[in-house]
Amino acid sequence: MKKRPFRESVRIEFHHSEGLTRVVYDRIPFSGVDIPTDIIPVHLRRIGSRFVIVGNSITTEEADGIDEIRAAISVRIEELIPE
Repeated sequence: MKKRPFRESVRIEFHHSEGLTRVVYDRIPFSGVDIPTDIIPVHLRRIGSRFVIVGNSITTEEADGIDEIRAAISVRIEELIPE
């Protein structure tokens, strides 16, 4: 497995009924990704909220196990610090 760390500011676009939230990257308009709503702190779950998502972009290989893949794609949320 190849991992490439990323740190991107995002904005909440909408919430799915399946416990997922669509966030859009600030740097790449119209590019969204779904993340679990429960990893977003409650005070940041409002539509339009902005925060930083930190994790790894991965390229899997045939020998990679599912547990290893799940661990590698986990993300965390950081609050934006006002300037």
